[in-house]
Parts: sequence; C-alpha cells; structure tokens
Amino acid sequence: MGGRLRDVGRLDQILKTETESVELTLQHVSPQALTALQGLTQAPILEQSDGVLIRLPDEQRLDTALRAALAAGARVISVAPQRVTLESHFLREVQGAAR
Repeated sequence: MGGRLRDVGRLDQILKTETESVELTLQHVSPQALTALQGLTQAPILEQSDGVLIRLPDEQRLDTALRAALAAGARVISVAPQRVTLESHFLREVQGAAR
C-alpha cells in the first residue's frame, strides 16, 4: 500500500486560484453578434430561456467578447470565472502520475 504525498499547503496555494474558463451570460444578443462571439468560445453557445451562456477559455477573450457584445447592444447578466476545483486538481495529478 504505497502512497505518495503530492501537495501540502493551504487550498488557495495548491489550486493557485487558476481560472479554467469564464462563463458570460448575455441577453438581447443579435444573430450577427452570436456568430461573431462563437469564434471566441471554447464550447458551443447555449441558448437559454433567460439569455445565452458563453464559455470563454480565458480573461483576454472575455474582454474581447464583452466589447463586441456591448457594441452590438447586448445586456450583460453575469460574468463568472470558473476556478479549478480540488477534485479536478486531484484527478489531474493522479492522471499525470499514471503516465
């Protein structure tokens, strides 16, 4: 039963407060703006009853998406950074050690 200690420290130090992606929720987005925004995303844009959900790979693309959306008359509902969870960090470490 050999185990190996991989990380020790405070949670914020272990996770390094990494952002995996950023979710942007918009309303009143024109079809032309959706087409332009699709080129910035890392996943298909989800159309929801209260607007559209756009997942962006980083904050740089968030800035570009916000400028484009606002210029097209869209309304920003939320911006939510998606941080690395302890579970995803653990799985990444275990998968990396298995290679």
